[in-house]
Amino acid sequence: MSKKKVLEKQALNALEHHILEHCYDVNASKPKISIHIKTAFKAYHFWKKAPDEVKFLRNVHRHIFLVNALIPVTGEDRELEFFIVQRDLNKYLKKKFVGKTFEYSCEQFAIIIKKYLLCWCLRRWRKWSNSIITI
Repeated sequence: MSKKKVLEKQALNALEHHILEHCYDVNASKPKISIHIKTAFKAYHFWKKAPDEVKFLRNVHRHIFLVNALIPVTGEDRELEFFIVQRDLNKYLKKKFVGKTFEYSCEQFAIIIKKYLLCWCLRRWRKWSNSIITI
């Protein structure tokens, strides 16, 4: 793995850890605030390694993927605007998946979308990228 890929993976792991810690800290003195993005997209996929019990999944089939993303914010003044995050996510999903066929499991789609959102936060949310990412 290249040094750039290792650093990118470390940055994404640090950001993911921060998000999870921020969203699920039940002992926090202030309530946690998050934006909840919901969307859906249609894509075609198949899973070559599907077990015999569900071997129909080895064939190309249409799937409507429902995406629910919970992204923490640290303040009450629109640190991240829901409509902007949703718009950018929908553009990405359309460009990346719509009208194409993939040899991915549903979980692989989820991982790709999660990585996109983490990278989106790194690019758009400078407070996180400056305070968390150390290279």
